[in-house]
Amino acid sequence: MRKRAAIRLLSAALAVTMSLAVCPPASARTTAEDYQQRLNQLNEKLNSLQQQQGKEAEVQKLLDQQIAELNEDLATYQEQISALNTEISDGNAQIAQLDNQILTTQDKIEAKTIEIEQKISQKEDTTSLLKKRIRASYMAGQTSTLDVLLSSKSFGDFLSNLEYIKRITSHDQDLIDTLQQQTDEITAARTELENAKAQIEQDKTDKEVSIQQVEKKRNELLEKQEEQKKAADEVKQRLAQSKNVSNQLNQDYAKAMEDRAAIERALEEANREIDRIGQESAEKGELTPGEFIWPLPGHSYISSPYGNRTGEVSGFHTGIDIPAPAGTTIIASRSGTVAAAYHNETASYGKYVVIDHGGGYTTLYAHCSSLDVNVGDVVTQGQPIAKVGSTGNSTGNHLHFEVRIGKQNQNPQNYVTY
Repeated sequence: MRKRAAIRLLSAALAVTMSLAVCPPASARTTAEDYQQRLNQLNEKLNSLQQQQGKEAEVQKLLDQQIAELNEDLATYQEQISALNTEISDGNAQIAQLDNQILTTQDKIEAKTIEIEQKISQKEDTTSLLKKRIRASYMAGQTSTLDVLLSSKSFGDFLSNLEYIKRITSHDQDLIDTLQQQTDEITAARTELENAKAQIEQDKTDKEVSIQQVEKKRNELLEKQEEQKKAADEVKQRLAQSKNVSNQLNQDYAKAMEDRAAIERALEEANREIDRIGQESAEKGELTPGEFIWPLPGHSYISSPYGNRTGEVSGFHTGIDIPAPAGTTIIASRSGTVAAAYHNETASYGKYVVIDHGGGYTTLYAHCSSLDVNVGDVVTQGQPIAKVGSTGNSTGNHLHFEVRIGKQNQNPQNYVTY
């Protein structure tokens, strides 16, 4: 980049040198004015580029903040989704346990059912046997007791046989009662198991409903997370575009700086040529002091003359200061072309005008409150060009007036009188 800049500077300097070598003094002034105008345009362009760079920097700062906020939201959504996934996983595990409990309880119910069926079968068998005995006893009638008596060897034997028959009948009845009691207990146990199974199934249903609600909430969060991701992608795309714009602005700024350096070098060469021509003209006496007029009619007092100064403001004074009320009209001391017109306040001269009179002569009018001319304007002697003010490095309303040959300041009082 430095090599390219050096080539541009050299090319510009050569172009200026060649143009001045073949052009008369007026052309040299025109060339310098053109360079000054181009330099002013480049400065405006550089200021504009700096403003655009600042705006893009602010945009990127805001976009970075938005991305950070979106990423924070995404992280929060992810934490919530992970927690819900864990809740869903735990719920599914609980449902699996409930399914196992349902199967286990069903197995127990089926076992109780089989046990009940067995007890009922035993009861039916015992009841059938008892019925048969009762029937046989009924069929035997009243003789059965007599038969027992006759078959007995003694009365004691008779009583024993009769008691035995009663015991058999009582035992069968007790067995039936026991089987019925066991059947009732087993039935109650089975009913309890069925109720437990129903409760487990209800718990499972409740858990499934709960999981569905959690899944719904998770899906809503997933949708929001997806929307946030899209928003983050859009902001990142805008940030990338802004950075591309910044890169282009940086390139344009660097190019403008190179161009400005080349023009400044060329302008310096042009001014040196103008100084040389002006010096030659001055030596030949082509311009006489009497051709200038007083720049501030009606105000002749000089508050600070040309030369060395002492007191509160010291140093060499390059012109003369003429006090006047703010807004007083300033006129061109001689006809010429406006070489500089700074409408924006500068640090030292404030708002000021420079007029090129040819032959290397220029006049400067500084600390103005406003300007009535622009660069390139052709003005005539006595034409209003500005208004008195106190801009720049000034302690009060006045006109700072200078006369120069080339870049060498002259004593204005050798050229103008009131």
